[in-house]
Order: sequence, then C-alpha cells, then structure tokens
Amino acid sequence: MLKGKDMFGQRIADKKSGRHTANLIRTLLDRFRLKQDKGETPCYLSESSHWHIDSADFYRAFQAFSDVVPTGSVLGIAEGAWPPAVRAFLDEYGVTIEASVLSSLPVDFQSARFLPVNAPIMRQAEALAERQAEHEFATHLIVVNNGVSLIEWYDLPQDPITIRFSIEESLVARFATATGGRYCPIKLQSNNA
Repeated sequence: MLKGKDMFGQRIADKKSGRHTANLIRTLLDRFRLKQDKGETPCYLSESSHWHIDSADFYRAFQAFSDVVPTGSVLGIAEGAWPPAVRAFLDEYGVTIEASVLSSLPVDFQSARFLPVNAPIMRQAEALAERQAEHEFATHLIVVNNGVSLIEWYDLPQDPITIRFSIEESLVARFATATGGRYCPIKLQSNNA
C-alpha cells in the first residue's frame, strides 16, 4: 500500500488496483488537453498542413510580420521575462482581444500580451527586441486575425516558425527572405481521410 499524495495533491490509494494510475492519467489529460475549436481543427498549426520556416532571425521577424498578415492582425507575445522597457512598451501599445478568441488559442498564449501588427509598432518592437535577449522579450509568438491563428513560433529562436497553409506561398517566401530563414511546405494527411 502506497501512502502520501501525488503531484496534484490527490491521495495515493492502492498501487495494485491501478485506480490511482488511471486517475492520474485522466487528470494529466484533462489538465493538458489541447483545446480544439468547434470545427475540430487542430489546436496547433503544426498539427495540420502548414508552411515551415527554419533558421529565421528573431529580430527581423517583427517587420516581416506586417508584410505577410492581413490588416487587423495582432501579435501575441508570451512568456518573456519582460524587463521594465518591454513592459512599458506592451502597456502603451497593447490591445485586448475578446475572451472567446483568447480561450480558443493554444494554452501557451492564455496570458500573452497582444500588439497590433502594423509597420510603425512592429518597427518599435524590433528596435526594442534588439536591445533584449530573446527570452526577455518572448518565448512564444503568435499572430492572430479574426480569431484565427496565422503564425506560431514556439521556443524561439530555435524552433521553426509555423505559418497557416492558406497563406500564399509568395508571401511566405517574402517572409522567409526577410527573416533570413528557409521555408518549405509540410503536408499532413487530414484526420478525416
């Protein structure tokens, strides 16, 4: 008989019954389940066909965002250390997005700060980011338009950038060139096939 509590504070009962293991797995799945929108679209862009860009320069990406995405898009900045200069910038230019949109985004962006994606603000973001280490400015970035994720970049700058496959290849090529990255399509079979 095991005694004590697991990492979620639940009492450990009987290791032979397997009930605890099943409950622990259920708890883990519930806590870390990927949110899916009503259309059963994958939560992360990388879970469906997408454009893949690797070796992109973090600092050059800000200006490139405004060349790729439609007017009205917002940039989500998540999990940075945010020294005072970054906080002040986010406070001055930050926008609020609707709760329904926020809740539909991957969990990594539930506490993100959002900026309008337009050339003047992106120029300022680039200049500010150049004075910071990447992790001080952001760990993850997302660009959203009308509640739809268009660009996702996790664990930057090492991980690749993922761009929604519906973005025209000419725009993706321009973005890759502007950031010094290389792009290629990643085509995945649909779960419905």
